[in-house]
Amino acid sequence: MLIVICGSWKSPSPLEEIIHFISIITFTGWIYSLGVYGHQLILNLGLSSMKIKTFRFNVLLVGITLVSSLIWSHYITETNSVQVKDIPLIFFWIYFSYALLQPICFVCKILAKIERKSEVIFSDYLSYLLLMFFFPIGIWIIQPKINRLFSKPLADS
Repeated sequence: MLIVICGSWKSPSPLEEIIHFISIITFTGWIYSLGVYGHQLILNLGLSSMKIKTFRFNVLLVGITLVSSLIWSHYITETNSVQVKDIPLIFFWIYFSYALLQPICFVCKILAKIERKSEVIFSDYLSYLLLMFFFPIGIWIIQPKINRLFSKPLADS
């Protein structure tokens, strides 16, 4: 609820940025905790390790970039032309696009691995991915599954 309500909040300027900041931090923390804890669970299940360092870097990069763009949006003036100094930014935004999708795919793959208790292919975690892309509705389906999947190993220990 905190992510969806704060993310769609509209109000006067300083309050809106503060509330969007809460949404960004909550979503980033949620994705990070699912990835790190889920990765530990798949290792405990004896499944192959995934690229956790890349995941951590991308989550950190996305969180910092979103928060800094939220802060600096007041100070940036828009121009309609691309200048030479903008070329490095183009490469950054191309990588940022990947960095935005990689943690979400990482978490979806982990959820599918935990659910199936085996290695998975793309079609196995596509349903989780679609639910993440339609987040305001998908969260109502994903979070109960997450609660069920993550509570089982704790109860068995």
